[in-house]
Amino acid sequence: MRAWLLLALLAGGCGLTQQTQRGREADLRAESHELEASERRRVLASPDDIEPFLIAYAGTDAARRELIARQVDLQDTQGCAAAASFLQRIEEGVTAEQGKPLALEANVRRAELLLGEECNDPQAAVDAARLAVGRAQKTQWADDADWVMGRACEKAGKNDEALAAYGRIVKTMSSAIPFGSNDSLFLDDAWLAKGLLLEKLGRYGEARDTLRDLLDARDTHLRPKAMQALDRMAGK
Repeated sequence: MRAWLLLALLAGGCGLTQQTQRGREADLRAESHELEASERRRVLASPDDIEPFLIAYAGTDAARRELIARQVDLQDTQGCAAAASFLQRIEEGVTAEQGKPLALEANVRRAELLLGEECNDPQAAVDAARLAVGRAQKTQWADDADWVMGRACEKAGKNDEALAAYGRIVKTMSSAIPFGSNDSLFLDDAWLAKGLLLEKLGRYGEARDTLRDLLDARDTHLRPKAMQALDRMAGK
């Protein structure tokens, strides 16, 4: 019996060793890929090389840095339409699973760009944000997608969709975690935006409840704005 138990423990130990070894090998491959991408980025000869580079090395930090740099360069030199078109080509061109975060970032960046003052195309921003929301579910980009979705829909007059997007962010609050350490970066802003939109729509009871819930749940830097809105709605 003891011999059988010893063999089982040894077998389990070997399994863990093999699993650890596979993990280390995967880390080494990722590190090698990152180093290769960083070197390739350093020697990019012309802007024409950038998009193939991004698609080939989409899963690396080097690709993310180049995505941001190229977007800024295009905005500065060729304007909004060129930058938006570039981002769309990247989000559609990256198909490898390890490159999904870069494709999502390109999608969210395009929606933000279309929403901004330079492009000022709320409907196009809504269309891009809808794609991002669908693609970003259960990823680190989910809240970013909902945040741009809410603002784009509100600007385009699609108020129900805006409220739904803000609401999804509010629902992510982790009350069980001390100090809300895992809460979305957009939580307070989305919560306030939901309350203010409800006020704008004349749904004062819901707006008051939303803003009071925010103040009860959060020690938020947006307290003055929430209090101002509650004061405006006094007696309504």
